[in-house]
Amino acid sequence: MKGIVKWLNSIYGIRVCAPYKQDGVEFTQKENKVYTIYTYQDEN
Repeated sequence: MKGIVKWLNSIYGIRVCAPYKQDGVEFTQKENKVYTIYTYQDEN
């Protein structure tokens, strides 16, 4: 996830925001919008 956020920040100005990660969901933010990324535990 850190690599994805670094890439998104360099291209789009998106940064990690609190609560950062909760129940398999990771949070990023740009200006006043919060984006979520669902991370699966495994490929199934």
